[in-house]
Amino acid sequence: MGILLLMILVSVSLGAIFLLLFFLGYKKGQFDEDESPAVRMLKDDKKTQDKKEQNLFINTDYVKEEDIQTGCIYVLKSKSTNPNISSIENLYKIGFSSTSVDERIKNAKNEATYLFADVKKIATYQVYNRNADKLENLIHRFFAQTCLNVDLFDKKGQRITPREWFVVPFEVIEEVIELILNETIVNYEYDVLNKKIKIK
Repeated sequence: MGILLLMILVSVSLGAIFLLLFFLGYKKGQFDEDESPAVRMLKDDKKTQDKKEQNLFINTDYVKEEDIQTGCIYVLKSKSTNPNISSIENLYKIGFSSTSVDERIKNAKNEATYLFADVKKIATYQVYNRNADKLENLIHRFFAQTCLNVDLFDKKGQRITPREWFVVPFEVIEEVIELILNETIVNYEYDVLNKKIKIK
């Protein structure tokens, strides 16, 4: 009988200790959601044949009320019938917009930056908590060697040289964006000859 009573007292004591430790941990916030810095790309489940949208969240695990959308990076493909343009494989425009991409490109055929032709939206990347303009510039510098070098002429005969078009496979563009997000891009460079990313 004495042993049974002792076991009951020990069990109650241990239970009380664990309960006390739980409340102490709760008050110190040990059970709050982990919000350690992270870089994550959340892909939209809704996909169409030639378009997909992705959300880039910087220093956050998911979008919260305090997160600020700073703009978006977009990737476009030209519908130009100009042989000097249409004959180029893997030609994409990588740009930045703080407004709706659809609204921005609706007059593409009349603008030099879109090669005076309609364009197809391949992907958009919504950027949160980061300067999307600087992200765009970083991508442009990485692909500088592949920048399209072509002169176009407007209706007045003035020569225009677009600078945001790059000859690079779309899969590589996606890979570079991921490397930028996980902050390892400085360790890589683009191999133009083999059309792939390599370690420096």
